[in-house]
Amino acid sequence: MHCQVLHIHPAVLKTIPYTNEKKKVTPVIIGDPTGHITLSVWTDIHEEQLPVEKDKVFKLENLSFKNWNGGQLSSTKSSVYTSVNQKLKVNKPNIEATSMYQTLQGVFVTVESTTVSLCIACNSREPSPSTHFYKCKVCNCKQLVSNMKKNTDLKGKFKPLDDSPLIHLSLNNHQLTWLPDTDVNNIDDLEEQLLQTSMTITYNKVNNYVETTSPIDSV
Repeated sequence: MHCQVLHIHPAVLKTIPYTNEKKKVTPVIIGDPTGHITLSVWTDIHEEQLPVEKDKVFKLENLSFKNWNGGQLSSTKSSVYTSVNQKLKVNKPNIEATSMYQTLQGVFVTVESTTVSLCIACNSREPSPSTHFYKCKVCNCKQLVSNMKKNTDLKGKFKPLDDSPLIHLSLNNHQLTWLPDTDVNNIDDLEEQLLQTSMTITYNKVNNYVETTSPIDSV
């Protein structure tokens, strides 16, 4: 596909669920004469230069497409970005409305947790294996349930400090390792501390998933 880079939003540092690997994702608004779409460009956290530039036209290959919220594109390890000398007639969108992420300060006023087991080979989720022996539905790896990794999904209502409406958000326990004197694997301890701590969060406005958390005094 040939498209023009209309806008590059600030990058967001993401913790990949269940692997806890940190990556940088940059939402890029691209367009052609038929419309515009968001392209999430994934890069290493130490990589500073993007493979695309604002206002230039590129030929994009090997992207991943997800059919939700009107459609979203993501880069892959095999994505190719080729600059082309071409002009496109593109109607530029409201840039502010295209931002996928929002940063807020506030506190969780409710929280509930669910523990999930993760396949030791591919990290796919299994909420509660009912046997001692488990065969992964994704990669078919056979494993003892006792050897599977554990993660905790958290959901709750977040109250912004600017008195805007409560927001229903979800996050992962390993995004909260900075909480003082808290064992993030101890659910009761984690929930209690979460309800008492004001923080800065950046969340995805499409699926209300919290991407990053930090103490307010670190901003």
